[in-house]
Amino acid sequence: MPALSKRCEHLLPLAGVQVVGLVCGLIGVRWSSTVVPPEAMGVFGLLLTAQLIASTVTHHGLIKHVQQHWTRHTSARQYGRFLLTAARQPFGWLAAALALVTAYFTWTGELTQPVAWWAWLLAANLLSVVAATAQAALQAEERYWAGLAVATVGSASRSFLPPLLVTVGAGATLPLLGTGFLLHAAVFALVAVAFLRSAWHRPAASAGVAASPAAPLVHTFMQVGLYGWVAAIAPRWFAARLLDEATTGYFMLAINLAMIAPAAASMITQSYSFPVLFDASRRGAGPAELARLTHRPVLVMLAAAQVGLLVLDWVAPRLVGILIDHQYAPAMAWILAAGGSIIATLSTPLFCNLLVARGQAQACVGLSVASAALRLLLLGALVAWGDSEIFRLGLCLLPWPTVALEWWLAHRWAKLDTP
Repeated sequence: MPALSKRCEHLLPLAGVQVVGLVCGLIGVRWSSTVVPPEAMGVFGLLLTAQLIASTVTHHGLIKHVQQHWTRHTSARQYGRFLLTAARQPFGWLAAALALVTAYFTWTGELTQPVAWWAWLLAANLLSVVAATAQAALQAEERYWAGLAVATVGSASRSFLPPLLVTVGAGATLPLLGTGFLLHAAVFALVAVAFLRSAWHRPAASAGVAASPAAPLVHTFMQVGLYGWVAAIAPRWFAARLLDEATTGYFMLAINLAMIAPAAASMITQSYSFPVLFDASRRGAGPAELARLTHRPVLVMLAAAQVGLLVLDWVAPRLVGILIDHQYAPAMAWILAAGGSIIATLSTPLFCNLLVARGQAQACVGLSVASAALRLLLLGALVAWGDSEIFRLGLCLLPWPTVALEWWLAHRWAKLDTP
């Protein structure tokens, strides 16, 4: 009973995060679909694909370092100085990557004033790293109710601030949408850091975090994140090349709807599983236990994400006119496809956690390269086919060859057959 009670204590706030996210997301979709036309939604959706380059690529290793090494006794002051020093090198890579992304969007005609949008992307990315790092620390301490409060602020501000500025401003302009999103990023980061205020008063540990350098993880997960980010945003970019502007906008809204179930399954599974996995690794657990602590969450996550997506696909058309504006009715046909492109991204972090726990962090690069290459090849073939219906069906099926390949590679490279 005590174990069951503790599990419920962990799962209830994690489930609450998803309920709040669902409610905020649905209200936000209703609001956005009313005040933002499909063409503007398409451009803004493409722009947001670059908003997570820092937290998923250049600075992903720092977040992974926090997940692996932060405990209830960590001094935030000491760790903060350590992270600021370690973040200098990936900052240069982030600035260069965003310059390339901005140049591409300017060349394709999606953006004007590239310098201003480069600065916007840089600020949004850095704020997302702050929020993600603070959330990782809260999860590592298993402070799930604090995580619920932080996530509530993040979900509400992300869902409501961009359409709010459009509503009170001069129409659905990209600058207004961007300003609303930047305000969300700032509020989210500040609140996440505020919930770690008690950690700022902890005494510095005698050994210090420098005993576990961040550079290897930064370099490894910069590569892992790059390939993962490219594969994750590829469906949106391929869709923009294959589909017309309005249909691209429908696809972007479908992604906003479809991500609710997979994101919920992923967040609950990862938040619950990684503290247990890394704790078992620190205790010297064998390969069989580490494999069990990975494979079971992967299966639960994929099953929950797919079931949730099927339910959403059944419900969503009935929400047109209630929670979704009639101008976005064609987007409902893209929900399963959009959701498939999201589910295909979920298993890589869990398998990478297994590799890290087994002391094979560098193998995460190969895993990410193979997974991304498979998805890009399949997407390229679908676009080359030139049929939107084939493209839609292919996205629905994309997760399953992806997870099969990752499962096989992770099992080999984690050396689960050796003690």
